[in-house]
Amino acid sequence: MAVGLVNGCLVTNVQAADRTVLIIKADQSEGSEIASKLYASMINRISEHLEKAGYQALTDSNYVSSTSDAALLSQIKTRDDGRVQYVALVKILANMVLETQGTRIDMEIAGRMLQVINGDVLARFDLPLPGALMAPPDCDRRCVIRLLEDNTAALADSLGNVLAERLKKNR
Repeated sequence: MAVGLVNGCLVTNVQAADRTVLIIKADQSEGSEIASKLYASMINRISEHLEKAGYQALTDSNYVSSTSDAALLSQIKTRDDGRVQYVALVKILANMVLETQGTRIDMEIAGRMLQVINGDVLARFDLPLPGALMAPPDCDRRCVIRLLEDNTAALADSLGNVLAERLKKNR
């Protein structure tokens, strides 16, 4: 399941206008309510880490990430008048397989962070769960959603830490 929300999160540092990151969904497909909730939760967790590094998170859904990186960067440059220096394209990938012992769930967060001015790739990330989750056979929809939320949070925390460190090193 790829998340299908056309949301983004604009992360700005009020004191340092030269350190602004736009986080957007890397996949523009329509998604379920569950996917939307997971994506929003992931963005909130990543934003928390960026805020700890001195950035403020704001939402923005005006960008189309399904275009080429060059076209996306051009959109950002045109719309934000040089306010945004970095863009992180993020997506959640999850696969659920019914097995005799329960539902196996494989999940990862993938994407990249680009410098807006020149298109340089500052980071590529592909953060899978260390192993597949196994929901027991009696785990209902709510139980599976809880497993996904808990594990998306752990992956988003890892990614938030990585992106915050990259931004600190790039100052």
